[in-house]
Amino acid sequence: MEQDFLNDGIYHNMKMGEFLDLDNDLIKARFVAFMARVSEQSYRRGVQQAIELYEKKAIDEKILEDLHGYRYWTTLNASPGLDGYQTSSISRLEAEVNLAQVGLYTKENEFNEIVNREKASGLKNE
Repeated sequence: MEQDFLNDGIYHNMKMGEFLDLDNDLIKARFVAFMARVSEQSYRRGVQQAIELYEKKAIDEKILEDLHGYRYWTTLNASPGLDGYQTSSISRLEAEVNLAQVGLYTKENEFNEIVNREKASGLKNE
């Protein structure tokens, strides 16, 4: 019996074995390597942004009051900047990575259409 992950964090709306249907091990390995590079680029951007905003004294004080909560309890569907600016995590990813170059969806509205189609077909998405 398949068991859902907790419905938060990076596993939001995913079930155990979510990518087992990818039957090509080379594609799986290349996708993992791609995700790792995107993650590392994002980490480095975050470090750079944090240092620049710290030097300018422009970091939102609410974030400084609870860095643990900012990292672990703020939804990962949103991308709140240290300066108070917020966008969706998908829009942030699109700004960082040209997903169309590797054959992935290209716009957040396309992603939302896919999710809505999956919801309509019975995928647990609450």
